[in-house]
Amino acid sequence: MSNKFSDFLAEKLKDPEFKEAYDDLEPDYDIIRFLVDTELSTQEIAEKTGFSRNTIFKIQMADANPSLKTLKQIAKSFGQKLRIRFEPA
Repeated sequence: MSNKFSDFLAEKLKDPEFKEAYDDLEPDYDIIRFLVDTELSTQEIAEKTGFSRNTIFKIQMADANPSLKTLKQIAKSFGQKLRIRFEPA
């Protein structure tokens, strides 16, 4: 399915400098996407994970660099297993 944003993004990704910056942020977006997809409020996620609302908010706004321990706890709280892997660039 094509939409204006996906068309725009596809065009922007043709620029190597933009693509490098976009790829660099992909893990951050994956974390944010996971939290958004829960369809819970920031407060509900905080209560479920045991972290403060402020900590969850900072993660959601990509204004934090959560540790592996934090990411593991978030995953565990949602019945998930955290996987980190290296892939060819």
